[in-house]
Amino acid sequence: MTDIHNLLTEIHDTIVVPSPNHGDLQRRVTRLRRRRRLVRAGAAATASAFAVAALAMSSPWDKPSAESPVAALPANPTGVPVVLDGRLALVDADGNTVDTGVVGALLGVYRDRPVVLAGDQLVGLDDAPITTSVRTAFVDSSGATFQREDGTLGAFGDHQVFYITNCRSCHNSGSAGSPDAEAPTDGVLVGAGERAYVVQRTSGLLVVDAAGVHPISLTSDGASAEVSSVQVGGDTVSVASDGTVQFFNADGTRRSGFLGGVVGALSADGTTYAYAPTVDELANGMKPGLNFYDTTTGKLRRTSLDGAVDSIVWRGGDLLLVTDQGAERTLWRCKTRGCENLFEAPGNSLTLR
Repeated sequence: MTDIHNLLTEIHDTIVVPSPNHGDLQRRVTRLRRRRRLVRAGAAATASAFAVAALAMSSPWDKPSAESPVAALPANPTGVPVVLDGRLALVDADGNTVDTGVVGALLGVYRDRPVVLAGDQLVGLDDAPITTSVRTAFVDSSGATFQREDGTLGAFGDHQVFYITNCRSCHNSGSAGSPDAEAPTDGVLVGAGERAYVVQRTSGLLVVDAAGVHPISLTSDGASAEVSSVQVGGDTVSVASDGTVQFFNADGTRRSGFLGGVVGALSADGTTYAYAPTVDELANGMKPGLNFYDTTTGKLRRTSLDGAVDSIVWRGGDLLLVTDQGAERTLWRCKTRGCENLFEAPGNSLTLR
């Protein structure tokens, strides 16, 4: 027994037990609590989610049929709209989520209601969805511009669409607030705001507003460029293509541009473009952090932010973004002075689109 005791004592003395890292422990506890809230919220929403199970189990791009109507959005939604596991959810101030049961692409917020393209129906602009075979749409706080499957354009709220068959002038095709306004176009709608919209033709991009049709030149030598996104805010148009971002006036005049920052958000008034590096941009040496670029003066302000950006949007005066840390994603509300952590979700289940 003495030999065994001595042996155990010798083994005990050779083992070094590290002191606990209290900061790391607290972060792990916080993360687990947030995930537990997510599980509880998901369980609480099971009953309502079961009512739309046929829609939820289908692809987000499956077109709803008469037998599987799009679920209605909440009458007075509260919280930050996000897409969680392919379904529209609302995140409250405590980090809890409410599953709305709506499956589709989150386009924006209009009059405090999230707007979703569910199949070919535009849900959330009004009490009843727009069901005229919508192909794509762009939404901001002032309204929406959308394109139907037949190529015609429609507008809602303060947005307007124009006939562009005569490129010397444009003609307003309908009054504001009418979702039935139609304007023929042989281009694809790629961006829109309250005052203008952009269509892409084989010849390039065209900005259309009340003053006329204005071509945009992305390269100095006329070479083609691969466009990844177009945004319209106020009298500013931002175009991300071939790893660069360029800014134009509504008349097509180039204003400025820079390399990188292709995942960003143009404010509704067009004065600020906010962006953060993607995974690829970080790998190529771009500095981490959130950037606020003044499209009028060219001045840049930065604030600290960890992780690569997945999605970023302006919602009213708030800048929201989701960063990807690999094992989880984080929802942030940001200003120039810093960012506030609102919610975390495991894997790649969380996005703003």
